[in-house]
Amino acid sequence: MKKIVSVDFYAQFGFLKKPDINDGIYLTYNCLHKPALQGILGAILGFGGYSLEGEMEENQIPEYREKLGGIRIGISPIKSSNGNFKKDVIRFTNTVGYANVIVKKKQQIPSTLIINEQTLIKPSYRVFIELDINNEIESKLDLCLKNQEAEYIPYLGKNDHQLWWENYVEWNIDDTDYIPEKEYNLDSIFLKPYEDEKLLKSQRRVSLGDSKEKFAYFERLPKGWHKALPHYELGEFLYTNYQLQPEAKLSGLVKIYNVQRGNYVIQLF
Repeated sequence: MKKIVSVDFYAQFGFLKKPDINDGIYLTYNCLHKPALQGILGAILGFGGYSLEGEMEENQIPEYREKLGGIRIGISPIKSSNGNFKKDVIRFTNTVGYANVIVKKKQQIPSTLIINEQTLIKPSYRVFIELDINNEIESKLDLCLKNQEAEYIPYLGKNDHQLWWENYVEWNIDDTDYIPEKEYNLDSIFLKPYEDEKLLKSQRRVSLGDSKEKFAYFERLPKGWHKALPHYELGEFLYTNYQLQPEAKLSGLVKIYNVQRGNYVIQLF
C-alpha cells in the first residue's frame, strides 16, 4: 500500500554545487534536486555513501542510491521569492596541505588556495515522498521523518550546512494518475515536456488589476543519474503559479488532499 507524506526541509545555509563550473567561483543550484534529496534520505536512514578513493570498486553504486533509487518525489520551494532564494558569495581559504601547493616546472611551490563559493541563504523546501508502507526500508523512512530521527546528521550540500525538518503531513491520494480536463495549478516543480511556451500560452498577459503576483521560475536541474556514467542526468524544470493548460500532457501528476492543508496537484518523478 502506497501513501504520500511531506516534510519541510530547511537550513541556515546551503550549497548544491554545480559540477560544471569551478573556475574562480563555485556556483550552486537554487532548488533542491532529486540526487541531493536521495543523499539526505540516505543519511537519515544511515546508508553508506561515497567512500574514499580506493575503497570503492569502479562503477560501484553507493548504498543510498541503490536502495532509494526507485522512490518517487516531488519538490516545492517554500518561503522563497517566487521560487528563488537569496544567495551570497563566501570567500574562504582552504588550509588543507595538498590544496596549497602548485606545481611549476616540476617543482612544488607553496601557495594559498582561496575559494569563492556561492551560498544559499535560508533555503527551505517542501518535499513530497511516495512510500510503500509494506516495504521495510520505506516504512522505516516514514517513521524517521515522522519522529524527526536520523542515523547520520543530514546536511544541505556540504557538512557545514546542517539540515532540519518539520511539518510532517500524511496526504490522501485522490488520483494517482491525474489527467486534467481544464486549466489547473501545479504546486511543485515539474519537468517541461518541450521547449516551447504552450504551457502558459493563454496567460502571457496579466491584468494590471490582478492582485496576485504571477511568476515563472526556470532552472536546469539534475533529475537523476546517468545510466552509464557517474554524472547527473539533467532536465528543464519549471515552477510557477500560473495555471497550466491540460493539453501540456505532463507525466507523473498526482492529486492529493489533506483536511487541514487542502487540495494539491504535484508531479512525482
